[in-house]
Amino acid sequence: MLISRKFIKWKVLLCLGVTGVLVVLLHNKSHRHSDLDTFSDVAENFNLRRNGGSLKNSQKLEGDAQHFEEKSERDTNLSVRTNYSELSNRTKSELLAKVPLPLNSVTKRPILVESVKQNTSNRSVVDNIEKHAEVIQESGSQNLTDVKPPPRKAEYSDCATAKVMPPYTYPEYTAVVSAHGSGNTWARYLIERATGVSTGSYYHDPKLYNGGFLGEMSNPLHRNTIAVKTHHPFQRKDIVFQNAIVIVRDPFDVVLAERNRLVSQNGHTAVVSESYFKGPEWEKFARGHSRYWEHSCRECITIPNYLIVYYSDLKTNLERELRRMLKFLKVEPDEKRIACTLAFPEGKFRRPKKERTFDPFTKELIEEINGHIRNVSELFRINNIAPLPFQEKPLLGVFPT
Repeated sequence: MLISRKFIKWKVLLCLGVTGVLVVLLHNKSHRHSDLDTFSDVAENFNLRRNGGSLKNSQKLEGDAQHFEEKSERDTNLSVRTNYSELSNRTKSELLAKVPLPLNSVTKRPILVESVKQNTSNRSVVDNIEKHAEVIQESGSQNLTDVKPPPRKAEYSDCATAKVMPPYTYPEYTAVVSAHGSGNTWARYLIERATGVSTGSYYHDPKLYNGGFLGEMSNPLHRNTIAVKTHHPFQRKDIVFQNAIVIVRDPFDVVLAERNRLVSQNGHTAVVSESYFKGPEWEKFARGHSRYWEHSCRECITIPNYLIVYYSDLKTNLERELRRMLKFLKVEPDEKRIACTLAFPEGKFRRPKKERTFDPFTKELIEEINGHIRNVSELFRINNIAPLPFQEKPLLGVFPT
């Protein structure tokens, strides 16, 4: 009898314990949805009041809804604070990808930033989160996963190579043409970097070939380079250029650059002594080369299809001029190669600029070269070509003797 009473007592206690556990579980489940049910009721009643209820009741319900939003924001802030200790050891990228950034209704700042400041003493963590949070605010997004990463920095390897194409890839001959000293080699470098295809040449210069111009030694008749360098487009009877990129530079600079090249024995980057820019020999050279500059401009625009590219525009607006040349060459722009070319525009064959202690152009030379500039300017105007970006050189009254 005693055993039966103890057994019954134990059985009753067990039932009471199970019942208590069930009550607690049901209570938690009900509590978990209470906020959602409350918000749904507020929203539903608010819509009813707006559609047919009194203004007073509508205002009351509107206040209830605002109170609920503020409560939700506080809960979110609390949740972020609670979870931050869990995320603090993760990498920055994982942290930024995982944690959303709801905005505080008072400060209008991402809640995560405020939470981090209050939950960590690590200043570098705060600075990183602060920086990314400002990006979020400027972009109008509330989630760091919506923000695109910063653009990748261009590397020279992105455009370092240019290949020679199989023979007869190109149906027509295209020239890169200019007067000597106008920047023809530099233009070739830019074209090769932007297109990934080698340019050829009439001149087969081993220095340029060894310097990376792999199409330098190719036979232009094979039409396996995207364009061919020449200073005299009608020199060969077996090649007729249908297209030409024409590089035009200020003739005063052209004369100086070509004098450097010739005196240094075909040095593409050499700068020679100032003594070579004085005396009768220098003046004779300057007159002859400036006349050739005008002749070259006249000759180039007789090619059926040409594109005038001013050297000074390559210096001041390289991206625009690159895209013009690509369009003329019928090459689809490769943004990665363009970015690389813009990041590494110089190449190996750019002559360093050296300031001279005197002006090598006499009054007579200035007047003669200015005459050539006027003639070409009028020629371009008649042919609806963009005006020359350089002007006649002023007479300042101090000339070399």
